[in-house]
Order: sequence, then C-alpha cells, then structure tokens
Amino acid sequence: MNTEHTDTFRLPPIAGRPIAEVEAMAAAHYLTLTSAPQSPATARLVDDLTDKIQRTAGRRKSNELTAAVGALVADLLRHPEDFHYRSLSSNAFTGASIGYRPCKSAIEGMKTLGFLDIFPGFIRRYSVSQKAMATRMRLRPAFLEYAASFKISPSQWRDHFASCTGPLRNENPVQLRAKTEKDWNRRVRGKLLPICPSDAIAVMLGERVNEINRLRRSFTLSAEDVEQGRIYADDEVHTLFFRGFNRGNDDGNEYGWDRGGRLYPLGGAYQLFSKILRSTITFNGEPSVEIDLRASHFTIYHGLNGITLNLTDDPYSVEGFPRPVVKAWVTMTLGHHRFHTRWHKDAVKNTLKKAQIDLRAYSIKAVQAAVLEKHPLLKEWEACPLDWGGLQYEESNVIVDTVHALTVGQGIPTLPVHDSIIVPISKVEIAKKVLTEMFEKHIGSTPALKIG
Repeated sequence: MNTEHTDTFRLPPIAGRPIAEVEAMAAAHYLTLTSAPQSPATARLVDDLTDKIQRTAGRRKSNELTAAVGALVADLLRHPEDFHYRSLSSNAFTGASIGYRPCKSAIEGMKTLGFLDIFPGFIRRYSVSQKAMATRMRLRPAFLEYAASFKISPSQWRDHFASCTGPLRNENPVQLRAKTEKDWNRRVRGKLLPICPSDAIAVMLGERVNEINRLRRSFTLSAEDVEQGRIYADDEVHTLFFRGFNRGNDDGNEYGWDRGGRLYPLGGAYQLFSKILRSTITFNGEPSVEIDLRASHFTIYHGLNGITLNLTDDPYSVEGFPRPVVKAWVTMTLGHHRFHTRWHKDAVKNTLKKAQIDLRAYSIKAVQAAVLEKHPLLKEWEACPLDWGGLQYEESNVIVDTVHALTVGQGIPTLPVHDSIIVPISKVEIAKKVLTEMFEKHIGSTPALKIG
C-alpha cells in the first residue's frame, strides 16, 4: 500500500469542481464510527435528530438507528468544516458495531434534512492515473446552527463526545480479496470474497488479530501535521486492525491463506500518513521511532533459499547504475512473475518523483544483466514457485508475530507499516530484538534493520 497521507485523485471532468475542493476531498477524514455522545446536550440532540430522520424516512425508531446517528454526528462534528469519507458498500460494514442499514439511514436522513452534503464515490477509473474514491460527505452550516440550539459547539467536542472504551474487537478481522484483474489498460482491485465461518484457519488468524485489538485502549495515540496546523486525535491515527489476504480465486483449490496477510488499520489511518507525519506519532505522549526491515522481500527471497545476504554491502549498489534504478528493477521483478521487457509506468513515475531519475534513460536489459551478475539467485525467479503474494505472506508473518509479541506479550504498543514497525522511542532496543528474532524464526536468516 502507498504511504502517502493524501489520497490524491482526479474527479471526472464532468464534475467541474475547483481544485481546492478536490484537494480538500483528498484530505478527508475517515468516519471511524467509534465515538458516542456523553453529555446530556448531545443525548438530546441525537434523540431529536433520530426522531426527525425517522419521520422523514417513515421508518421505525430503533436503538441501532440512534447509535448510528450518535456515532455519525460525533465524527462529523470533530472536524465540522472538513470532508469525511466512508465506503457505503454493505461489505464495508460486515461485523462492525454500527450496521450498514442504520448508518445509511442516518446519512441519507441528514442529507434529506439539509444537514449534510454527499459526494458519491466511484469505482471505475476515468484515466490510467485516477484512483477510485469512497463517498465523501461534509456538514452544512444548517447543522451547526441546529447543534448550537442545543448549546453544542465543535470547539467543545471532548465535553460532548467520547471514544468507546474497554476492550475492542473487530468482528471482521480477516479479509480475503479476489486477484487483481485488468480492465483494458487498468488494474482493478479484486473484490472482497466471503469467508466460511467454519474455516478453522481463518478463525485462528482472526483471533490472533483481535488479541492485538483488545489492547488498543491501553494506549493513546496522536500525530501532528505541523505544516497544515492539524492535530490527529487518537481514533484518527488508528482504531482496529484487520489482516488482508489476496488472490482468493487463483484456482479451484481450497484457499491456503498464504498470499498477502498484512495487518491494515481500518480506513488506512496512519498507514496513509507520509513518512514525515508518521514520525510525529506519539504513544501516551511519548515520541515514536520507526524500525524498517532493509530490502525486506529481497532478503526474504534469499533467506528462504538458504542464502543470507551481506547487507553491510548495499544490495542495490551495482556498478554502472544509480541505486534508485537498481532498486526499481528489483522491486518490479519481485512484484511480477517474470522479467519485464520495459519499465513500468508506475516505476518511472515514482523514481522520477523520489530520486529525480528518469528510468527510461537506462536500458532495462542492461540493468537486468548487471543485477543478475551481482545476485545470481534472481536468475531463478521466473521458475520460482514463490511469487509476490508469497513473499508478502512470509513478511506479514514476521510483522504480525512481532506486533503480537510486543503488544500482547510485553505491553508495548506497536503499529506495523508493511515492512516496518512504529514503537515508543524508549522501547526501540527490545523492539529490534523481537523483530530480529521473528525474522530468524520465519525466514532463517538475520535481517538488517534501519532506524528512522
């Protein structure tokens, strides 16, 4: 997954929206739906608003609708002038504490009452570079006036709302997606697939994730975007984890739960932060540090083949070519099942952005020959039964076991970011020790770690 904070995208040309509004949509806040009213004033507002929605929609008032209205209002009033987002697909609510139907009724009701603007999401891309967009929404001034009539001001959010307390559990801790498909020249993300409730492996994997989730309220998170003057509250940094597996329909055989498997926070959360923003994360007010597995997939590929790389010698240092060019080739290769004949457009774009180097200035065949000479094991990649999904799975086992050992075993809050972990700065040495031990356990070789 990308680690940029803002999910930049382009709306269809027919939308005709100002650039500033599009940028504001890209910086939208995720609707966690994990906060609730705690003051008498907000209880009265939620009760009155639920009555209005019920009368408008002609539906029966229920505890589920009241809870959905309370959670929705809590999220929207935390940042009243900003956009918020949430996928309104029923799959996105599977097992959630706030159900799909009550949440959708609350959103549609607030829109009908003139309290909320809705900007529907879309799935298909309108250009090669355009991402899908989840539904965006933003409060209208009329709702702030309505809230003021109950003497509720967004500036006093903490007096009126509170995040849910107590042990947390994700009722959908494991997700399985179909393989990515191509639609003309576009790659379309695989759809979510149903998981049999009696699948013993899925149940075991999910329980392990929830053992980590149960300790979420044992620490408080925050982050600060100094440039934007924005502070991210606890639930905006992270709520709950799930483990995402891939390629669920590769063949007709029973799924082996051995592709992908990374730990993701709901809504992307801190994993969508830029590296600079992630560096501001605090645990109970204590600064954090990020520990990376250097050349993770490259090291795993060699380790599983009985070879320990000497990472004091930079594996991406190849005579005749800049390091970013070599790294781009290795990343492309290990993310595909065969050698490329030309540079992928995304690799060209990313390398140009990060290193100001145009890959198209270098012969991909020449780069391949030089890399294979330095790392001859890569010559066997095309015939290797291990693919990118398998590499990611092996890496995920290292990270999941590290997070579990630190969070559950030693009470050290830990946030994973694919091939790295974020921990309180005072716990960096023990975190390095555990991460190394888990890598050696699963891969059979010792990793090189990078701090910062």
